[in-house]
Amino acid sequence: MFIMKFEFDIDKLNKIDLEEELALGWLDEICTATNFNKIGKGKYELEDNADDLATIFMLMAKFKTQSWLLPNLKTWKSFSDDEGEVDALKEIMEE
Repeated sequence: MFIMKFEFDIDKLNKIDLEEELALGWLDEICTATNFNKIGKGKYELEDNADDLATIFMLMAKFKTQSWLLPNLKTWKSFSDDEGEVDALKEIMEE
């Protein structure tokens, strides 16, 4: 099982005049088009038949084309049976 949870920084979204619901809708589209099922607000689970490593690489490539996404996230956590909880946002921002 691999799950991701995202939360936007509302203050940052307000500064660029972007509504949270619109940002979440765009995030839904990106994640569901990349082998994830939406399971809650800003929460996604990897499809059973999907390769986790390949899917994460595809997702990151899509995220990097969205200039509004990563800078406006407050939280991006991933949870897996193998690695437990990971602060994915922190790891990505340190690259």
